[in-house]
Amino acid sequence: VTWLEIAAAKRPERVAIEYGDRTLTYAQLLARARDAAPPSGARVALEQTDPLEFAVALHGCLLAGAAAVHDPGRSLLTWW
Repeated sequence: VTWLEIAAAKRPERVAIEYGDRTLTYAQLLARARDAAPPSGARVALEQTDPLEFAVALHGCLLAGAAAVHDPGRSLLTWW
């Protein structure tokens, strides 16, 4: 059980991520992360430029036990 699963169970309607005028609740983030989860143990290159989609993809990797890697030519800060 991850912190996201606990938060989604305790406070599903609470906002987990906010970016501009867009938000995801804990329940929405968990559901989308599960949908985006790669196979367990996979290595996944994350190149999402949209912060909300990046968060969904990263949490999907965490839920699956996959390794998220980034392009070493780009700073992670450029995604945020």
